[in-house]
Amino acid sequence: MLYKWKLNKDFGSSEKILAKIKPNANIDFDISIVRELNSEEFKRFRQRLWELIYTLRNKKISIHFENLRLQSILYNALLLGPQTLQLNISNKCNYRCKFCIPHSEFTRSESNISSDYFMPFEDIKNVVDQAYMLGTEIIYVCGEGEPLLHPKILDIISHIGKYDFKIIILTNASIFKVISRILELPTSLKLSFVVNLSAVDSGKYALIYRKRPSMFNKLLENIKNINRYGPVLLSYLIFKDTYKDIFEFIKLAHSLNVTMIRFKFPILYDTKQREMLLSDKKMDMLLHNLSKIEGFSKKYGVNVEFKKYIINYYLQRSSRINVEKCYNGWFFSKINVNGDIYICCKENKFLGRASSGNFKEVFFSPAYVSYVLQGKRGIDIYSKDWRKCRFCLECERNIQLNKILI
Repeated sequence: MLYKWKLNKDFGSSEKILAKIKPNANIDFDISIVRELNSEEFKRFRQRLWELIYTLRNKKISIHFENLRLQSILYNALLLGPQTLQLNISNKCNYRCKFCIPHSEFTRSESNISSDYFMPFEDIKNVVDQAYMLGTEIIYVCGEGEPLLHPKILDIISHIGKYDFKIIILTNASIFKVISRILELPTSLKLSFVVNLSAVDSGKYALIYRKRPSMFNKLLENIKNINRYGPVLLSYLIFKDTYKDIFEFIKLAHSLNVTMIRFKFPILYDTKQREMLLSDKKMDMLLHNLSKIEGFSKKYGVNVEFKKYIINYYLQRSSRINVEKCYNGWFFSKINVNGDIYICCKENKFLGRASSGNFKEVFFSPAYVSYVLQGKRGIDIYSKDWRKCRFCLECERNIQLNKILI
């Protein structure tokens, strides 16, 4: 059942309304009252809203967070935490992938890897607990390394799983002992996996990932096992070593019973790494063949994703679409191992540090709110604060929201 709930300044009648709402119901809030609130009234309103969200979620009542966020953007009122929270819990990795920025043999050095290998478990718990009250829906467990190397990874997943978050683990799926333990966790967890795999055979695996060829078949068996537990999406990077293998990779995914592949271009900065990228001619050929690739994938029952990381990247690179406004701060937040917080995976501007249970304070700090509102007003991709937005992974959402909010 859907309940329409227009909130007033002092949340009057909240207890009576809550008593009537049944578990598994849906709530759609109207927060237009925020237009009439002064600064102090707004802060009290926001705190009461968080408390109400916490109560409703504990009662297993669904909240239409998407509509609530759209209203927040419309009224310039940052009321909720991020829809998606990315926790980079590990800087340590057991791979030396050619395309990796921090761990490749081309780029690895002590200066580009934090001395803090793992995010402290207590900090993770504090962030997750607060994100639940603030309306976060998705938590990515990942890192600038392999998250399954975190010594508390099972405790981390279990703690996040106490709440109704959708949990997505980004992994190379090679830590066999840890994965076997994850597969013993309750299947009631909303757990899915994004597995980094850009090799079709043991030879390419050794070349790209700098691991023993004999590990490849063990890795494939591991992916099969993961896929029996929760949905797996394979992330395949397209560059000179891999672009000819796309059709074979689709068949490989099919043999693993995996039905989702995300194709991406790597973003590389080192001169030697940039030599791995496709030439403009090869990139044009790839784009020309996308419909053929999609048709081939359908025959094998595999869904392929090109739009976000291939087509939109190309369109921005050729200046056919341009990012004029950024709404990412209303939907996304990234926290690194040392607690540094950003509104973008590209780390445009440092906005504070989450530690000792202060995530909520940092997220709603004047600096954070000011940057989020600045993005809505308009950005300059050549300025210091927005220079990495020339290639925005969320450009499509930004364009759509701009049309809605005009």
